[in-house]
Amino acid sequence: QGDFKQASLSGYINLQKLTENTIDLITQTNHALKDLLVTELIRLQGFETIFFGVWQQNDHIFDKTLITFDREKIREEFKELVDIKPTIADSYHYLSADTIWYYWTNGIQLDSMYKHFKQERDSSEYSLFGELTEVIALDLEDFLSLIDNDFTLAVKNIPEYQFVPAPRLMFAVKLHNVAATKAAIDKLLNHYDVPVRTQTVKNVELTSLGGIISTGEILPSFALFKDYLIISSNIEQIKEFIAGSETIPSLRSSKYFNDINTGLIKKNNSIGYLHFAEVTYMLKELINWGGTIIGIQDREAARKSKIVIDQLINPLLDGLAMYSQIGTRRYIQNNKIYIESTTIIEKQNQ
Repeated sequence: QGDFKQASLSGYINLQKLTENTIDLITQTNHALKDLLVTELIRLQGFETIFFGVWQQNDHIFDKTLITFDREKIREEFKELVDIKPTIADSYHYLSADTIWYYWTNGIQLDSMYKHFKQERDSSEYSLFGELTEVIALDLEDFLSLIDNDFTLAVKNIPEYQFVPAPRLMFAVKLHNVAATKAAIDKLLNHYDVPVRTQTVKNVELTSLGGIISTGEILPSFALFKDYLIISSNIEQIKEFIAGSETIPSLRSSKYFNDINTGLIKKNNSIGYLHFAEVTYMLKELINWGGTIIGIQDREAARKSKIVIDQLINPLLDGLAMYSQIGTRRYIQNNKIYIESTTIIEKQNQ
């Protein structure tokens, strides 16, 4: 593969032969999990080769993986996934520039996944959905068909003034039918008598759970905006999503995002952005807070946990923080799966 000729490190795996040989070896054993392992390996049929390569230019590390497959030989559930055309994500336009983790994909087909899962499981396992589907007057398959194949996850750092160091999380999914989704949500809230509070932001109704005392910015909320259902651990992220770049700089305009943007705004099946240095800082905050909680309950356990945190975990996270930002993209084209990433290594002061 010409794409990998200039790589400083590259490799090749004949996945088809590796899978066949591994199955042959396993079938000759008496391992208790033999049948399960063989069944799972057979699922890889049709996937042929893997090529990978790594390049470094100054403080940027680029890596690329290419997986080839024969569409006629892969399993039916995989055919549906590899047939999904790459599209351009637009949700990063609605996220604030200080988002530290962003993930988008069009590769999750909930209705198709449910159909395949249902075929392989006993129907009695779905009784837990019975009451919910009865309330919304839709069976699970019909409800899942309301959801489009466009999912976004966004994480922001912990506010300095927040007592409980919980990160701010937001999930957004596009809908095929906004009105039907709203009707289903309203039926659930009314049936279970869930207390809610509402407010209007730019003519959009934002709903928060009313029976919860908010801690800092923590207040589970949701809104229907354009063709999105937005669910968040806090109100602020939803307000920012609704306002878009009108009031605050968007993630698309962020220097950190653009530093690793080597295809994130092109057609893809999934993209990811990680401000890794900020994520490691957030993890340190969460771990140190957890150590404090342990100290309140058990002094000896707190002493031991402090040693582990100070001498092992924090130094490890400090070392990982050298990887400043990471961007990834995945797209499927011409019976090939491409996975590419860009990593920036923070320059050390001399």
